[in-house]
Amino acid sequence: MSWTDENIADHEEIVFSTRKHWSVLLMPLSLVPMVVVSMWVLIISLGFLLYSSYSYFSYHFVVTNKRIILKQGIYYIRLQDWPLHKIDDVIFTQSFGDNIWRKGTVILMGMAMPKVRLKDIGNPQTLRDAIYSQLPTT
Repeated sequence: MSWTDENIADHEEIVFSTRKHWSVLLMPLSLVPMVVVSMWVLIISLGFLLYSSYSYFSYHFVVTNKRIILKQGIYYIRLQDWPLHKIDDVIFTQSFGDNIWRKGTVILMGMAMPKVRLKDIGNPQTLRDAIYSQLPTT
């Protein structure tokens, strides 16, 4: 027994019954893929945020009067250093977008060492100038 049968009087007769048009479901149903995509976008963007945060906090560059030191890692720490007396040239590159964000790449070159590319450096010109100020003059 349906609710209509329970709610009509004995002398009433149902002539026609209908619902709202099925198109009213289109709007909410069209949002379902957006919600699913949004959830994936949220998950992916959180993953990128975690990776970027790790990258930001795990790299530290230091220029001393004798060498350049790169510390990588947070828990597992790896130190690399390059003695200044082995460096012959420092190349600084920066794209238009890097210039806006004040980041760039510094390339260390020397005869007795392989080319070292330090990417996404904050204030790369200052790093280059600091290295040049400590290079031995010949």
